[in-house]
Amino acid sequence: MRLSEESAQDINFPLTPEWPSLTARARGAVRMIPATECLLLAQRERNSFVQFELSFKDGSKTKLQIGATTTTPSAWLIWLGDSPRPHDLLNNVVSNEVTAENSPHGWTLRSSFGTAEIQKDNCGLCFRDVLGQIVWQSAGKDLFVGDVPMSFPAFRHADGFGMTFDFSTTQNIWGGGEQFGPTNLRGRLYDVMNSDALGVNGHLRYQSTPFFVTDRGLSFAMLQCEPARIDFGSRRHDMTTFSSDGSVLGLYLAMPAEPEAAVRLWRALMGGVSSVPDWSYGLWLSRCFYKDEKELRDVIEGNKTQKLGASVINLDARAWMRAQTRTDFVWDTSRWSPYQSFIPWLREQGFHVCLWENPYVSSATETLYAEGVRNGYFAKTKSGQVYPYQWVPTGLEGFPQPPIAGLVDFTNPKACEWWKEQHRAFLKAGVTCFKTDFGEEIPHDAVFSDGSTGRQLRNVYSDLYNLCVMEVVREECGEEGILWARSGYTKMGKTPVKWAGDSQTSWTALRASLRGGLSQAVGGAVFWSHDIGGFYGPSPDAELFTRWTQAGLWGSHARMHGTTAREPWEFGTEAMDQVRKDAALRRELLSYWSACGKECVQDQRSFVRPLWMANPQDALSWTIEDQFFAGSDDVVVAPYLTPEGGRRVYLPAGEWVCLNTGATLAGHSLVDVERRKTCPVYVRSTSRWLDLFRNAFTKVYKS
Repeated sequence: MRLSEESAQDINFPLTPEWPSLTARARGAVRMIPATECLLLAQRERNSFVQFELSFKDGSKTKLQIGATTTTPSAWLIWLGDSPRPHDLLNNVVSNEVTAENSPHGWTLRSSFGTAEIQKDNCGLCFRDVLGQIVWQSAGKDLFVGDVPMSFPAFRHADGFGMTFDFSTTQNIWGGGEQFGPTNLRGRLYDVMNSDALGVNGHLRYQSTPFFVTDRGLSFAMLQCEPARIDFGSRRHDMTTFSSDGSVLGLYLAMPAEPEAAVRLWRALMGGVSSVPDWSYGLWLSRCFYKDEKELRDVIEGNKTQKLGASVINLDARAWMRAQTRTDFVWDTSRWSPYQSFIPWLREQGFHVCLWENPYVSSATETLYAEGVRNGYFAKTKSGQVYPYQWVPTGLEGFPQPPIAGLVDFTNPKACEWWKEQHRAFLKAGVTCFKTDFGEEIPHDAVFSDGSTGRQLRNVYSDLYNLCVMEVVREECGEEGILWARSGYTKMGKTPVKWAGDSQTSWTALRASLRGGLSQAVGGAVFWSHDIGGFYGPSPDAELFTRWTQAGLWGSHARMHGTTAREPWEFGTEAMDQVRKDAALRRELLSYWSACGKECVQDQRSFVRPLWMANPQDALSWTIEDQFFAGSDDVVVAPYLTPEGGRRVYLPAGEWVCLNTGATLAGHSLVDVERRKTCPVYVRSTSRWLDLFRNAFTKVYKS
């Protein structure tokens, strides 16, 4: 099931498809070569994995390793195929004490939190808790008509390995990074593969986090570094099949726990969460791109005269560098005053400054590309030449075609130090953030200095890139420095802030962006944002821009950004007046943002998160993907996501105060809300923040 680069594109069947024939369907899982025998290998050292040898129907053999974590909630770790490699997740975890003993049908492994039963004849697995209840179980031996197997507990295929587990009692599966479509993955195919999604209206995503939770209290992850595929029941509705695209399949299967506890543990296992400074909660202004210094000075003056209160400026792609030499870190003095004076001037005006970059060095640069080639700082072809990377697809209308570039090799420590040095002068001048754009489309045939291939680094590369830049930002700015990152894998907690990528300017994209934020809250970024107004397409109308602003202002971070002007005075007096008030409300509540941000770091939970995280036993809350908790479980935000009319709001259990009307409402209920100028927001009646919210709302909207 090789996930080729072509499969990353949104290619569907021909216009006149040839649907699979009855004969083809009757053959069943012909690409799956099932395991037929499992043998326990020699006893191993204490606290290491139990090892088995698997034989397959075609006579091939491989290794199966099973171990247990020492963390809480406890989890089983499975490695099928080669031993874990440096870029595989949890590759250096030492197994908890596990003993192996014979059983009538194979073997039983015993740990402090339960048992694992392994069948000798087909490598079927059954994991039980200490009470003997089944938690995880391999697919059974069910057959289609004609005795065709529906699935296999363990198998190999042409490009890797696979395992299938019973998910028959699971109704909801969330996670996997940004799901811009339906947040519940049940019944869908999911590819663990970062992509330049070219928007938010399809199945591709900029961030693929291979961690998931279910409404049964289970959490699980795929651990191998290559792209992978998970079938959450598209072929067989009650089974989930994990398939690797390489020589290793790794699985993390946790015991039951509350979802927030499971997410907290996963983030801890991935390295933890970094804090963000209070200044970053201010309103960000940006365009793709400000053409020159005069245009930006006009925006700064507009921010002042219109009393918008923005406090961060982002200079995007073609703003501060020349278009044909990105990314070379050469400030374009033909359009801007020298950065040594201009950045301090922006700081004096009350603005923090963010600069754009990507990890591709244009071959048109005067010196940087040649320096990277000379020192071996770029990824290479199999023949040892610099990989000729083209980061803008040919034929993409609306975007200029840049020269071939070098792809920075972040597996090379010297290349990392070299890349860090390119940032220091700007950070010393007063920049406190770099926008780390791109980093998703790593060519599978590229070769890196540590021996990894592009296929192996397809997802990992984004973390290596962001961690490198985050390191120099923190070295120069301390905890005042952050990133604004598009791509990510499993380390977004360490490299805040994450944004949702290049959304279209449409109501569809607004809804999709919110879904992406809610799904990625399961083990993804803690601090997350999206482009207010949408990034690409015709300029949004005033209603779309205003409602997108309201949704965006209740996120952890808020940035107005797009290929056309996103300053609110560009959308008319009525829109400007409303956005001015909405932005003022956020400023009045910044003490809430600051406190909740610290709690999110401490508890390793996302600032924007779905309603079911507060009460996973509430079945209805798992279906809500157009509302969110903002900062804490005490504040529910239900933005208007359509061009007209009211909306229906679900209030979780408890008693809630509507800030818009002052009414007190019972929870665990659906409320129909008419369309108002302000965004519907509800605060728990018992919240310690209620008075702050009431007073701020009255001051901004009613005084």
